[in-house]
Amino acid sequence: DKGPTFFPPLPQSPKLQFLLSINDETDIGGKQSSGVKEWLIGTRPAQKQIARPQDIASSKGKIYILDRTFKKVLFIDLEKKQLDYIKDEKEGAISDPLGLWVTEDDVKYVADAARKQILVFGKDNQFVRAYGETGQFERPSDVAVYQNRIYVADFTRMAVVVVDRDSGKTLQTIGEPGEEPGKFNRPTHVSVDQQGNLYVNDSFNFRIQKLDPNGNYVKHFGYQGDTLGGFARPKGIAVDHDGLVYAVDTAFENTQIFDPQSTDLLLFFGGYGPHTGSMYLPSGLHID
Repeated sequence: DKGPTFFPPLPQSPKLQFLLSINDETDIGGKQSSGVKEWLIGTRPAQKQIARPQDIASSKGKIYILDRTFKKVLFIDLEKKQLDYIKDEKEGAISDPLGLWVTEDDVKYVADAARKQILVFGKDNQFVRAYGETGQFERPSDVAVYQNRIYVADFTRMAVVVVDRDSGKTLQTIGEPGEEPGKFNRPTHVSVDQQGNLYVNDSFNFRIQKLDPNGNYVKHFGYQGDTLGGFARPKGIAVDHDGLVYAVDTAFENTQIFDPQSTDLLLFFGGYGPHTGSMYLPSGLHID
């Protein structure tokens, strides 16, 4: 037993501790499954497991994983110690899922690039509705929800489309192609904080942009570079209760944490290698 893994490593003052990695039901204390014929497409081994996680979210007692291999939303029930998936069918069938958001009341929003829609599944995991009239989205890559607004990162349009949750109509389109503040070059991920501020992974501009609830530019985090605080291939983003901004970088295979006021890098964790807590092509990020 090598003992617990911390970031930064000892003898530095630890800030984060690695707890657990989950691949199948046995990692959460469940029994090894057998003979589950319906497990997804029927060609997987009997043991239920995660194949290619793209994004992650949670509600009380559950962890949701968007899996690109299965093209499903998997979920882990921590109380029952089970791994299963949302049975999407007919008008709710998932085609090419890229982004996932789960509200506190356990409603799931899935950004589907092939359907050019946002699919919604209720607390019972049943399909509720789809957002995305013809031409409303070109390639939705991620989704975030705040109160009555749905924020959709559109990779092709290079903008964030704001949709009314009740009517499904576009309320606002934030940004346009460009390098200037408030403009985007291939946005892939989007998130909102508790005050309704918007955070966008402006991937080909190598930065995370923060905008106010009305879509006005506030500041940005990161730059193109291979030193700490820089980005090579930024992906998932999240904001915690203190406003700290977390950003995944697939190329550096780590997550960097930025100060919300100064935008300075505070800490990073992960990294490539055989060590506990290492990462290999990380994509999504979620803070419960």
